[in-house]
Amino acid sequence: TNLPLQTSTFNLCVGTLPTPPANDECDGAYQLTVNSDMSCASVTAGDLTGSTGSTVNDTDCFGTADDDVWFSFVATETRHAIGLNDLAGSTTDLYHSLWTGDCTGLTLVPNSCSDNESSEPSGLTIGDTYYIRVYSYTSSPLQTSTFNVCVGTLPPPPANDDCTGAIELTAGGEFATSPLISSNVSSTT
Repeated sequence: TNLPLQTSTFNLCVGTLPTPPANDECDGAYQLTVNSDMSCASVTAGDLTGSTGSTVNDTDCFGTADDDVWFSFVATETRHAIGLNDLAGSTTDLYHSLWTGDCTGLTLVPNSCSDNESSEPSGLTIGDTYYIRVYSYTSSPLQTSTFNVCVGTLPPPPANDDCTGAIELTAGGEFATSPLISSNVSSTT
């Protein structure tokens, strides 16, 4: 205000921010164990408390990556399932994406940005290392979200996953006594 002789009172607090976690940057990524199935028997704990943003090109993904943490795994199949489980803390709206390369030159895996707590990236190269970037969707600072990360192995696609493997149907009988049981578990596009 431009009025002279204003009197205001206030309190001032200077605090210390929490120390960033060891996996705050890509080069400190926690190594994940790939589960041989979808059971998530092996998980790795994650925590956004004190985390800061990394300098990678994130224009392809959404949310505000100002508090990311990193994990890595070696692909054992061309498709894997990634799950963020047991979410707790200041926000449970977490975002993740998958990256390839090394920490000095990461490339986003196409279609791997996920606002869901799970994703199933495909087109992976067996034996290559991939990096998972996890952050809160919100731009509010000082998030304290905790979670567990799981990388699972999807079952193989069904025999009729492609048109060339179509199962021939035989018409006849009554629906109630002649059902055809099928599943689209692990099917691909």
